[in-house]
Amino acid sequence: MRIRLIIAALALAVPFSGNVQAQAAFGNEAGQQQAQPGKPGATPAQKRATIDKMEKKTLAELYKTKPEVKAEIAKSAGYAVFSEVGAMVLFVGGSGGSGVAIDNKTKKHTYMNVAQASVGVGAGVKDVRTIFVFKTPQAFEQFVTKGWEASGQASAAAAAADKGGATSAGESFVSKDTVSMYQLTPTGLIAEATVAGKKFWKSDLNK
Repeated sequence: MRIRLIIAALALAVPFSGNVQAQAAFGNEAGQQQAQPGKPGATPAQKRATIDKMEKKTLAELYKTKPEVKAEIAKSAGYAVFSEVGAMVLFVGGSGGSGVAIDNKTKKHTYMNVAQASVGVGAGVKDVRTIFVFKTPQAFEQFVTKGWEASGQASAAAAAADKGGATSAGESFVSKDTVSMYQLTPTGLIAEATVAGKKFWKSDLNK
């Protein structure tokens, strides 16, 4: 009986959409990007290559949806791209993933991790790509060197800002003047981008 209940809960957690093939393709790719960096036996170089591939594909998808972001990223101090796969089943949910922050001036890649644990009523499986665009060198440097834990309600409606979702979480370097944020799912750009409850930090792939 317990096994049947678990199976039923997982079944409820799968979202329905008319664009099933698009969701499946995005979900499979996101799952591969999530799994491969931690794949047993993979070398650090292979893990970095997997993350770099995810970064390029994510930006390509973002530019299709919101072409003006390409110019915004080109003139920014730097940007970061993360891939997460998270499942919300009944009361307990969580997500985790990896990404890379790129300094536009030096082209240096800093590999990072992201994780979130949440508790609440909800059902659905989320494959989320998050893109940060840093408008100042100080904001980018602080994010890369110190990481960031979004303990507050770090969210922004993309429609509320001229250039997309600007984060606001009570952090000194996070404001509409320093950081823009975008998020993609299998169904496209999220209007209400959020990183509430998430933590970002350097991974050991930089060693």
